[in-house]
Amino acid sequence: MDQPEISRAELPGMLARGAWVVTATRRLARALHLEYARHSSRESWPTPRILPWSAWIQHQYRELRDFGRLSEPQRCLDETQSAALWEQVLARDETASRLLLSAGVAEGFRDAWRLVHEWRLPWGELHARAHEDCRVFLRVARAYQRELDQRQALDGAQLAGVVAAGLAGTAGDPVVLAGFDRFTPAQQAMVSSLGARAHRLAAAGHRPVPQVLAFGDARAELAAAAAWARQQLEADPGARIGIVVPELEAHAPVLEQLLDDAVAPARLWPGHGDDPRPWNISLARPLGATPLAAAALELLAFAQGPMSLATVSRALRTPFTAAALTEGPDRARLEAWLREHSSEPIMPDALLRGLRGEGRAPGCPVLAAALTEALELLAETPRRRPASRWAADFSRALRVLGWPGEATLDSAEWQTLQAWSEALDALAGLDAVAGGLTLAEALTRLRRVLAERRFQPESPEVPIQVLGMPETAGLEFDALWVTGLHDGILPAALRPSALLPAALQRERAMPRACPDTERALAGRLVARLAASAGQVGFSYPLLEGDEPLRPSPALAPLGVPGAGASGRPGVAEILFAARRLEELTDQHAPPLGGAVRGGSALLGDQSACPFRAFALHRLRAHPLESARAGVDPRQRGSFLHDALRRLWETWGSQATAAGLEPHARTAAVRAAARPAAAQHLAGVPRGLVEIELEAGVQVIEQLVAADLERPPFAIAGCERPFELELGLLRIRGRMDRIDRVGEALVVIDYKTGAAAPADWDGERPGQPQMPLYALAQAEAVAALAYGSLKPGEVGYRGRQRAGDDDPLLLPGKQTVAVAAPEWEEMLAQWRRVLAGLAQDFAAGRAPVDPLRPQQRDGSCAHCPLPVLCRRDELLRAGAIGDE
Repeated sequence: MDQPEISRAELPGMLARGAWVVTATRRLARALHLEYARHSSRESWPTPRILPWSAWIQHQYRELRDFGRLSEPQRCLDETQSAALWEQVLARDETASRLLLSAGVAEGFRDAWRLVHEWRLPWGELHARAHEDCRVFLRVARAYQRELDQRQALDGAQLAGVVAAGLAGTAGDPVVLAGFDRFTPAQQAMVSSLGARAHRLAAAGHRPVPQVLAFGDARAELAAAAAWARQQLEADPGARIGIVVPELEAHAPVLEQLLDDAVAPARLWPGHGDDPRPWNISLARPLGATPLAAAALELLAFAQGPMSLATVSRALRTPFTAAALTEGPDRARLEAWLREHSSEPIMPDALLRGLRGEGRAPGCPVLAAALTEALELLAETPRRRPASRWAADFSRALRVLGWPGEATLDSAEWQTLQAWSEALDALAGLDAVAGGLTLAEALTRLRRVLAERRFQPESPEVPIQVLGMPETAGLEFDALWVTGLHDGILPAALRPSALLPAALQRERAMPRACPDTERALAGRLVARLAASAGQVGFSYPLLEGDEPLRPSPALAPLGVPGAGASGRPGVAEILFAARRLEELTDQHAPPLGGAVRGGSALLGDQSACPFRAFALHRLRAHPLESARAGVDPRQRGSFLHDALRRLWETWGSQATAAGLEPHARTAAVRAAARPAAAQHLAGVPRGLVEIELEAGVQVIEQLVAADLERPPFAIAGCERPFELELGLLRIRGRMDRIDRVGEALVVIDYKTGAAAPADWDGERPGQPQMPLYALAQAEAVAALAYGSLKPGEVGYRGRQRAGDDDPLLLPGKQTVAVAAPEWEEMLAQWRRVLAGLAQDFAAGRAPVDPLRPQQRDGSCAHCPLPVLCRRDELLRAGAIGDE
C-alpha cells in the first residue's frame, strides 16, 4: 500500500504536533534538524523527533520492551557484541575454523545473516537451494542462533522483524519516511505494520535542464567543480551548493587542496591554516585513524612488547601525553638518538632505558615515570581479565600517561574523546558474550571496535557540501554538481554475497546481485539527483590513468555530453605566472672566522661534495637516521673494533699470540669479544647478539691468523688519538692500531665494508682518512693498511714503503710496495691535497659538485641530503653530471 505523501512545507507542522520522521541516512536526519531550526520562530523548542532508520528501530524496541508490549523481551546485542559472538561460533565450526579467521571472514557471515533478515529469505528455501558455502553458512547461522537463545538475546538484524510485529495494530503518532529510494522487505513489513500512521516525504520536484560534461581526467573534473562552486558562492553567498563524488575517500585529499585553492585561498598563506572553510567534506573515517585515538592505541600497545621505530617516534612526538610541550625538545633528541643507536624492533625495556637517560641518551624523566607506571598497571595479575576490567585499566593507564595531553582540546578532539569513551563502553560490553581476555586479545578487540566505528566530527553549517553518493538521499540543494559518473561507477558492479544462492539473490532483486536491478536503480538515482536542485550538472572523466572511460548509461536520457572547460587558474598558478625571476649563483658560504675542530669525515665530505661538507659540518643539517632490522652496520663495526682493541691490548705483541695454543687463542678472542658485544650491542635481542658474537669471533680469528704470518711486531698503540692542523682546521681522530716492526710503524684501520687503497689518491680522494693518519704520525710510517673484517675478504690490503733493507711488513697480493722516492712523493701529494681541501672548506667554498653523481659508487649514492641540494633538479638541468 502506498503511503500518503506530505510536502516539505508541511513537515515542520507535523513535527510540532509530535510526528516521527525516519530518514534513510544520518546525513538527512541532521539536515532536517537544521531545516526545522531555521523555520522555527521561537528562541527555544522541543527537539523534533527525527531519527535515522536504525536509531528509530532501536528506540521503538526499547519502548516496546520497557512498556511490556513484547511477549518475550530480549536483550539486543550491539554490533561489537554480535561480531564477537560470530567469531566465537566460527572458531568452533569444524569447516570454518580451518579458514584464516580474519575480521573480513566474520564480516562476510554477518553480512549474509543481515541480508537474510532484511530480505526475509525463507530458511527452508535456503536449505533447498544451498551450495557448499551456503551450507556452511546455514550450519554456522544455526549455531549463532543457539548462542542468542541461550543468552535470551537478539541482534540488530532481527530487530526490525520484532518491532514490526510489536507495532502491528497499535495506535500512535504519524511516522514520516524520508529519503528511501526503495524499501527492503523487512522495511516494507514495518511500514505495513504502521498502517495509516505511515507517510512518505515527497521527493524534491525541481525541473532543471541538467547538462553532462566530459573532462580529461578526474583531477581536471574536480578542479572545474571547485571553480564552479566558487562561482555559485559569489553569485549567492547563502546558496546550498552540493558536490557529489562517488569515490569520495580516494579523491578527498586532492579535492581538499582544490577547494582551498578555489574558495578559501587565504588558508594557503602562512598563519591562516585555521581559518574557517566555507565547505565541508562529509567523509567519516575509522575512529582509530583519528590522531587522538591512534595515539592512545599506540601508547597502550607499548605493553605488548617489541615496537617499530615508527611507532616509538610517533609516541615520542605526540602532543597527547604528559609534559609533551615542556619535555618536547628532549623527546625529539631522544628520537634522534634511538634512530642512531637502536635496531628494530625496539623493546620496551630499551625504550625505558633511553627515557631514563641511560647510555648517554637524552633522558625524558616525566614520560619515563609515566610509562613505567602504566606498564606496571597493565602487567598486573590476573593475566586474563574481563573486557570491562580491561576497559577500566586502559583508561587508568592513559590517565597515568597524561592522555589526552596538556593543551586545550579543540571541538573535533573533544568529540573524538567522547567517541573514544563510547568505544571503551562497547569493549566493556563484551562481558555479555566473551570470557576473560589477555592484553593482546583486549587490544585486538579494541582496534576492531575503533576500525568499525566511522567518525566525523560535527561542524557548523556551511554553504558547500561535498558528499558521497549514498548520502544524497532526500537532500535538496540550490545548485548541484555530480562528478565521476563513468560506466565503472554506475550502475554499481555486481557483488552478491558468496554465502547465499546467487540465483535466489537475483530473483529477489537483492542489492549488487542482478544487472537489470542495478541498471534500474542507476536510472532512478540519476533522475532523483536531477530533480534535487534548481541547477544540476553531471560529469565524468575520459581517462583513469591510461584506461579510457565512457559515460554511465544512466546519463543517456540527459543528452550528448559536452566538453568540460577547465576552471579558473588557482592561486599557485596565478602566483607562478606573475613571477619575476632573478638568477643568482651562490657557491660560497661565509669564510670561517677562526680555528675549527673536526674529524677526518669533514675532509672526506669536502672531497666528495663541497656542499655536503658545508651542510653537514657548518649547518649541522644531519637527517634523522632510520633504524634497521637486526644489527646496524655501525653497531657491528663498533663491536668488532672494540673487541680487537681489547684483544691486542691484552696480548701486546704478535709473540704472545703466537705462543698460545689454538684453543687458547680462540678463548682469548671470545673473552675480548663478549664484553665488547655487551657494550655495543645493548638493546639488540639476545639471539641476534649471540649470532653476531659467533660471527665476530670467526672474522677476528681469521685476521689474527693473517697477523701470525707477518714479521714479528709489537703493539705501539690501539685507538691512539691524533691531532693535525691544516690551516684553520684542527683535525682530530683515533688510529685503530699501530704496530711496530723493528723501527718501522704500520698504521692499521679496521673496515667492515668495502674499502680500497686506490681511494687515497687524486685531487679529490674518496677516503682521505689513511693519508691523514700518515701525515699525523710524528714518526716515519712505513706501511698503511686496511684490516678488512668483511666475511670472505678478511685480511690486509694497503701500501708499504719498499727499500733494499725494508722487511716485508704486510705479505700478500693485496699489499703494494712503493719505492722510497715515490713514497715521499706520495706523502707530499697527500699533504698538498688535504691542505687544499681544508683551505676550500675554511674559505666557504660550497658548490654542489659531487663525484660521479649518477654512479653507484659516486658521492650521491649514500648522501643524506639530495633534497637540500636539489640534486635531481640539477641532474635534469645538466648542471651536474658524471663528466
